[in-house]
Amino acid sequence: MTNENYNKFLYAKEIIKKNRFDEARAIFEELDELEPNNHYIKFELAKLKLSNSYTREDGKKMLEELKETASRPFAIMELGRIESNNGNYEKACEYFYELLHGSIRDRNFATLELGKLESRRGNYEEAKKYFKILLYCGDRDRSLAIIELGRIAVKEKKYEEARHYFDESMRGNYNDMIRGRFELGKLELVLNNKEKAIRHFLFLINNNCSNKGLALLELGRLAVSENEIKKAKRYFEQAKECGYKDRIFAFFELGKIESANGNYDKAREHFKRILHGPNKNYAILELGIVESKAGNYEKAREYYNKLLNTNSSLYAILELGKLYIKEGNYEKAKAYLESLLETSNRHYALCELSRLYKIMGNIELMNKCLDELLENADNKELYEKIKIKKLKYNE
Repeated sequence: MTNENYNKFLYAKEIIKKNRFDEARAIFEELDELEPNNHYIKFELAKLKLSNSYTREDGKKMLEELKETASRPFAIMELGRIESNNGNYEKACEYFYELLHGSIRDRNFATLELGKLESRRGNYEEAKKYFKILLYCGDRDRSLAIIELGRIAVKEKKYEEARHYFDESMRGNYNDMIRGRFELGKLELVLNNKEKAIRHFLFLINNNCSNKGLALLELGRLAVSENEIKKAKRYFEQAKECGYKDRIFAFFELGKIESANGNYDKAREHFKRILHGPNKNYAILELGIVESKAGNYEKAREYYNKLLNTNSSLYAILELGKLYIKEGNYEKAKAYLESLLETSNRHYALCELSRLYKIMGNIELMNKCLDELLENADNKELYEKIKIKKLKYNE
C-alpha cells in the first residue's frame, strides 16, 4: 500500500468512529479499486457492508472470499460472530472450531467466542471451562475472560463472586480498569445500590473513557426507571454522539420512551433509523409493539412473524400471545404463551398466562402462575408487585 493510500485507509477507519459510514465506505471502495489484491482493505469494506442490511449479503460474500487470503482468521472470526449474533450457534461453532487449529492468537480468540456463545445459550458450566483456559494466557485474553466469568456470576446471582472478578479485572491496564469499572456499575444497579452505580458511570463519562457511551446508556435507563424522562433523553442524546453501537442503542431507547408515552410517529421514526443495521431484529420487535399499541394488529402481526425464525423468535411469540389476548382469541394466545414455558422466557410467559387465565375464569391456574412468580422473585420490589397483582386478581 502506498503512503497516500495508507493514510486514506487510516482516515477511513478513524471516521467510522464518528459514525461517518457512507464517507468511509466510499474511501474503502476507492482504495479497493486502486489496490484490488489488498485483503486488509477488503476486510474493512466487508465489515462496513455487514453493518447495513442492504449490503450485508455482499459483506458475507467478501468474507467468504477472504478465507482464501492472509486475512483468513479475521474473516472466519467475523463469520462466526455473525452466525452467533443471529442465533445460529451450531454454524458459529463450526467457524470458531476452525480457528482452534491456528495460531495462539486465533485459538485464544476462538476460545473466548466459544465461551461467550455457551453463556448466551445458558450453558454456564461449559462457558466457564472455556474462560478458565484463558486465565493462563496473555494479559488481554486473561482480562476479557475474567470479565466474562464475572458476568456469568451475575447471571447465577453469585454477586460477591462477580464483584471479586470485576475488582480483579481492574488491576490490569487502563482498558481493563474501565471495563471492570463499567461492570461494577452494572452490578451495583442489580443490587439496587444506585448511588454507587452512578459514581462508576460518571467516572467513565467525565474522563471521556472509550466506554463513555455505554455509561451514558446505563444512566439513561436508570433515569427512565425513575420516571425522569427529560434527564433520560439528555443521556441518550449524548450517547448518540459516541460510537456506532452506542448510537444504535440510543435510538432504540429513545424509541421506547416515545412508544411508552403514546408518541407512535416519533417512536416509529427512531426505530426505523436502526431497521437496516446489525440490530434490526430489536427494531422490528419494537415496531410490532408500536403497531399493536396503536391498534394496527395486522401490521403488528406482520412484524412479529418476520422474527419467528430468528434469534428473537421467543420475544416475537410472547408478543403474538399478547396480541391474541387483545383480539379476544384466547385459545390461540394460550397456545403461544404455553409454548414458552420450557424456554428462557418462562417468567414473561407466566406473567401473561396469569392475566389470560384470569380473563378465562381459570382461577386455579392463574394462582399457580402467580405463586411460581412469587417464589422466584429475586428482589423485594418485584415480590411486592406480584403480591399486589395476586390480591387484585383474586378480588
